[in-house]
Amino acid sequence: MRATLDEAQRQRRGFDLRPALAGPITANVTLTFERNDPPDVGVTLDLTESRIEGIIPGFSKRAGQPGRVTFDYEAKGDRVLLGNLVVDLPGISLKGRIDLQ
Repeated sequence: MRATLDEAQRQRRGFDLRPALAGPITANVTLTFERNDPPDVGVTLDLTESRIEGIIPGFSKRAGQPGRVTFDYEAKGDRVLLGNLVVDLPGISLKGRIDLQ
């Protein structure tokens, strides 16, 4: 599935990160189904057309600069796991995993 979300659409869905994140984000979500298992969910966020400022002290990304975030999404009860997380922004490259409770 592919969708492009602008600021108003993200705000309506509860993902309002203004003023730190402005502009459209294109999301690609891939679902892989296997018998008797929950689906695997892969997410790629294209941040090329977005502006980022103030999330990390001293970092900013202007619209038009490449930017991408990829991760595998997994819900486990009251936890959300973002595995195989890769953040690729101008001057920043992060890899890891986030466990949200």
